[in-house]
Amino acid sequence: MIAGVASWSERSVYRLLDQQFGASWSVDDTARPRSGLANYIMAVRAGASLYFAKFFTDPIASQREATALRFLAKTPFPAPPVIACDFKFLLLKSVGIPVPAESRSAAELVQIGQTLQRLHSLDTSELDPVNFRGSQADRLDRRFRACFTKIPARRSLLHGDITWSNVVFNKTEHIVLIDFEEAALGDPLVDLSIAAVECCWNPRFARRFETAVMHMIEGYNQPGMYSRLLAVPAEAKASACELAAEELLSWSRTNGQYALSQKYITFIDFIRRRRSLRC
Repeated sequence: MIAGVASWSERSVYRLLDQQFGASWSVDDTARPRSGLANYIMAVRAGASLYFAKFFTDPIASQREATALRFLAKTPFPAPPVIACDFKFLLLKSVGIPVPAESRSAAELVQIGQTLQRLHSLDTSELDPVNFRGSQADRLDRRFRACFTKIPARRSLLHGDITWSNVVFNKTEHIVLIDFEEAALGDPLVDLSIAAVECCWNPRFARRFETAVMHMIEGYNQPGMYSRLLAVPAEAKASACELAAEELLSWSRTNGQYALSQKYITFIDFIRRRRSLRC
């Protein structure tokens, strides 16, 4: 039995895989898919192709991801194709391999910025914000709008969870985003602030943080975003990056992820010391 999946659900998913691939599919343990708190992921091999079956504990998160990916399938933006969708279940085709730790350099940060800029530039007029309520991106966007009076009224599609675990290299070594269960509609500052905390911050190399953020904003090609990320507006008490870290800290504590909590606490301390030294 699949860990964390009810027996009826397992049988249902196996029937769906049989219908999709016949008898040719098999579980691929060598792919080592990453499973998070919101889902369990099983790698499935059918012929020469690799797929990922995602089992969600939260059906709303499943539908958020399905909605975002089906929208992206109608655009030039690269994203995992949805092969099948059921209650608490998605079957997605693999679009790449994880970015190795040794490849997490300036060039990849520039690519993350470029990829986010393309995502945020899509026309989202057909999407309903109601379908994305309650996600991490939605919560942070609402917090930004409550704290920053001059935040633009934008409705970009937001990924909502930009971490190194959620970016992969495709066959041409370009970055593709995966795991859209925390997606929402809102201001691009949400994704950029999360990416700054998750991808640009390393407690061991704190002095490199600002340079890393600059590389990401270089790819995003909107220089003004740098100050929006790190500056504290007159009407607020914290920067966007600091608010993002506070949101991530709240999530990690709620879900018992204490190692992650320490990372966010260290970041908040760093960003506050940085601000006090510049005052």
